[in-house]
Amino acid sequence: MKKGSVIKTLKIIGNVLFYSVIVFLMIFSISNITIESEVDIPNIFGKGFLSVQSDSMNTDRPDGFNKGDLVYIDILSEEAKSNLQPGQIIVFWHQNMHKIHRIVDIGEDMVITQGDVASDMYGAYIDMKDNMSPNYAQTLEVVNFENVIGIYTGQTKDLGEIVDTLRDPNGFLLWIVLPLLLFFLYEMIMLAVHIIQRNKVKLQEKHEKEKEALKAELLAQLQAQQQNQ
Repeated sequence: MKKGSVIKTLKIIGNVLFYSVIVFLMIFSISNITIESEVDIPNIFGKGFLSVQSDSMNTDRPDGFNKGDLVYIDILSEEAKSNLQPGQIIVFWHQNMHKIHRIVDIGEDMVITQGDVASDMYGAYIDMKDNMSPNYAQTLEVVNFENVIGIYTGQTKDLGEIVDTLRDPNGFLLWIVLPLLLFFLYEMIMLAVHIIQRNKVKLQEKHEKEKEALKAELLAQLQAQQQNQ
């Protein structure tokens, strides 16, 4: 591959990465703008995300996750909440915090949830509910439908810690606001450079046309003088 082609390819890759980061930062910013209260979670068009703050779901199950992971959530409408089933993992607001646990039972207007770690440690709810000890009951959390926010759809390992940093006011200014300002400053500089270069080209073209016109005029005058002689 020629050196020019390599440079061009690297430039394209660099631009793609650069603008991908900018798009990510803008989406992240927009999703956080949607938060109206501490109960809400960042989302765009009903697709949200939340960092995991505990190891209550840290098991070997395929859909288990660890503290510091980032989980993805579909925000649920009131109608969708009525279709929840045991075994699904939901995000809910409880004791002034967001929690992410598995549904173990559903009542008329509530769901009963439990962390997978507690289930593995103390026994599955289906085996314990008819002879439940007070200690076991403490591992359960009863949640009204109105406090259910969304349903778990996937995860990315260890990304939650990064998101927490970005959502911190200082982190948000440093890693979101500042890069976006620098990006717009860069775009303004590039626009100014482009305008200057374009005007320079136009001036050069104008100058060349004037030179050609002057040359043609002088040639015409010279020819006229020769004819008069």
